[in-house]
Amino acid sequence: MAAIAEPGSFGGVLLRVLTGFAILAGQNNLMLAELLSKKFSAKQAGPKRTIQALYSVLVEQEASPEIQLAYDRWIALYSTSAYQTDETSRKQDRLWGEHFRLPGERELNDPARLVFSIHTFFAVVAKLLGCLAANCCGSAQILDLKNWTKIPNDRLGQNFQQLENGSFFEQAGLPHFLRGDVFGWYASNPTPELLSCLREIIGVLAECEDLLVTEAGGREDLLK
Repeated sequence: MAAIAEPGSFGGVLLRVLTGFAILAGQNNLMLAELLSKKFSAKQAGPKRTIQALYSVLVEQEASPEIQLAYDRWIALYSTSAYQTDETSRKQDRLWGEHFRLPGERELNDPARLVFSIHTFFAVVAKLLGCLAANCCGSAQILDLKNWTKIPNDRLGQNFQQLENGSFFEQAGLPHFLRGDVFGWYASNPTPELLSCLREIIGVLAECEDLLVTEAGGREDLLK
């Protein structure tokens, strides 16, 4: 029989997080699943504005070495599957361009950077959900999303820097959890517009946190 990871070990903490994700996807938690699928559809105004804000930062700060490095690493890893030059992809580019192009753009100037922005958006959501899973199934609260909706932009930006440098996951007992990640580029110099969009996303996830805690029966450690 396989040995069970000790609660204090990396494996034990990771099991807590995975348990949280199991709760998140549980068949009895249809309300939460419906909320996530509805609120985070790219057709919704909030996600659309956030993706546009990310795309705008990519375009405006194209000369930033840090952003360019992240983009180049993403291109090396994902370009084959995410961005092709065949007719199907060109058609998809046109559809995305109509939906996501920035005010003043007659057409989408850089489809590949838009794809990178979309990937970044869902990566941010996934990381925050990971923290919520750790909150739900651990003995201590890693982050308080409700408080994030109320703090000023400078502190909100600092919180996203901590999210992207792995500090919150390290607090949960998962050091180096984000090693190799290429989607934290936005946190180094977020614009007020982007922070406003992210604050709206945080508000939605704060609703999810309430449902997670209810489903888990409180914040008690589920492995005890």
